[in-house]
This record gives sequence, structure tokens and C-alpha cells, in this order.
Amino acid sequence: MGRDPAIIKVVRSAGGVVDTRYVRPTDGTVWKNRCRISGNRVEWAAYQGGALGRWRSEDVITYSVSGGRIRVVGSSYGEQMFNEIYTVR
Repeated sequence: MGRDPAIIKVVRSAGGVVDTRYVRPTDGTVWKNRCRISGNRVEWAAYQGGALGRWRSEDVITYSVSGGRIRVVGSSYGEQMFNEIYTVR
């Protein structure tokens, strides 16, 4: 959702659920999220005050992998927010 993937670190991974953490460069605040995969869709929820918040159903993030590349497309409330291609390492 608009963050450089290079700043995001995996802090825990278990049972298909991944917890991530990053420091927002603009103000130095720490953000934590939980992610899971359902088919070709990435679902996520943010931690708020140390507790896991709601799963963000208004955000639709899908991915596809082809030829050593991954395409990630995201929209919020029906409006496309990003369409990015990354090389898989």
C-alpha cells in the first residue's frame, strides 16, 4: 500500500500467516501488520496499540507469478492504487 518493499521485514511466520514490521521513513513511526494468502489474494490487518485490528476487506491485493517475476495489483474501495512488477530472487 505505497511502501517500498525493501523497508518491510518479516518478524514472524507461522501457519501461512506472516507478521511484518517497517519504520515509515517520513516520520520514523513503527508499523506492524499481519498478512495471509488466500488463493491469489493477499489479506492484511494492522496492529493498533499492540492488538491486531480488523482484516482490511476494502483493500484487494492480488498477485501472479510468471517467468521469475511477480506482479502485485492493489485497489482500495474499487480504485486501483498500484500495479507493480518485481523480480523474484
